[in-house]
Amino acid sequence: MEVEVLKLGVKRPPRVFVGYVDDAFEGLKEWVPPARLKVPWREVSAFIDREERWDRVIASCPPQDSPEEGAASQVFDILIDPSLAWLEYKADGVARVADVAGLAARLDIEPEILESDPTSFMEDGDLIAPWPVTRMLAKRAAELEPDPILLWVHRDENEARRDAIYGRHYGGRGKNGGWDVSPEICAQVDEEHGKPVRTLLREWCGAEAVGLREELETVRKEVARLTALIETAVEDLRRANARGEAERLAAELRGESMGTQPRRTAHGTARGLREA
Repeated sequence: MEVEVLKLGVKRPPRVFVGYVDDAFEGLKEWVPPARLKVPWREVSAFIDREERWDRVIASCPPQDSPEEGAASQVFDILIDPSLAWLEYKADGVARVADVAGLAARLDIEPEILESDPTSFMEDGDLIAPWPVTRMLAKRAAELEPDPILLWVHRDENEARRDAIYGRHYGGRGKNGGWDVSPEICAQVDEEHGKPVRTLLREWCGAEAVGLREELETVRKEVARLTALIETAVEDLRRANARGEAERLAAELRGESMGTQPRRTAHGTARGLREA
């Protein structure tokens, strides 16, 4: 609705005294926050057109804090250079693409695909893309480069397991000592929010990539287990005064090569000196 600015307030919070132009308001005047005054009246048509474009592009977005939005956000944070594109902060699921050609090249797709949705539009030189395009971009990026995503999933899962056992403390500053979240609450939050996001990310990365990542993780755990066994054996040999064998095992564990003949010669020379 059209108003006329009559006076600017001088107190805090800021206020503007306006009068309503339409006769239906019968000369109503009131103090309003400056944020209520969107644009000069001469620009109202362009403002309404922009609001309608945004309404159409937001209509396809998933609910706030949904697994889909959370998964897409993680992919963009990890894999998409913000000089190419980013997710709109106040419109979950909407992507703002600053470099259409660059993003298309990064994801090995045709630039036209980014502009294919009828609700997409240009604003300030950027392409505003709705959720179907955002989801496609996130899935494509995860398919092309799954390792960083699966690494994040692995770390987040380990952190969730730890929190489900020990809980979590959020630190504060000064007199605010922070607060603790119980293991039960941590487990519930992860079940409702964290786990669905990780499941979707694994799906986007593809079964082959997930399987390879899990296989590598199994190998890493086995290597860690064997390394711990060897380290224990080295310590046992040292305590049993079998230092030569202990050092040989330790060298092999470090990936070093120790020839048997030079080792015997050195040992023999040292022993001969001791005996002399």
